[in-house]
Amino acid sequence: EFSDAMYIIANGEVEVEIKPKPRTPVLLKTGNVFGEAGLLENKKRNATVRTVRASKFLVLEMRDFHRIASGHPLLMEKMQQINQSRAPQPT
Repeated sequence: EFSDAMYIIANGEVEVEIKPKPRTPVLLKTGNVFGEAGLLENKKRNATVRTVRASKFLVLEMRDFHRIASGHPLLMEKMQQINQSRAPQPT
């Protein structure tokens, strides 16, 4: 399904498994985000996220993300950097 929000880890830890190709899961902690790729690229979700320990999340829906980011170019730039750093590297 298509992504409609990104998530900010307010407290806790999650493990992210990227699909379709199995890779080593990525551990994200308090202050990290996930789900940004779907908002930036308007594409289907490509990961499974599981909590590693009790966690709390802030949810930023797509329309709110784009409304906020349109007035804060540095926020959009940072989200694009995060997204690019997570993109699969050519082999």
